[in-house]
Amino acid sequence: MYRDIKPRFIKNRVITNKLTGEKIHIDRQFHYGIKIEGKLFSTFARETDDESEKVLASEIVKSLSNLDKLPKTIRDFNKDKFKLDIQNTLCQ
Repeated sequence: MYRDIKPRFIKNRVITNKLTGEKIHIDRQFHYGIKIEGKLFSTFARETDDESEKVLASEIVKSLSNLDKLPKTIRDFNKDKFKLDIQNTLCQ
């Protein structure tokens, strides 16, 4: 139903809000999307809040492999430590 959001790194860009005309400065942001679909979505939608949170946490942890697509020129970001911090936070 929705198109995939492919991993994309934005180093430095200025965009203009179409509604307000406001200039927005984007500096060093990494974007990607997560889809929960099919049987996994059915499980997510009909289970309890705790079970749904576990499904979501699991998909987020799986998606961290997208960080491997970050450019090699980024040296001040520790991907491995970030992945570990996210895993520890979500999988408590």
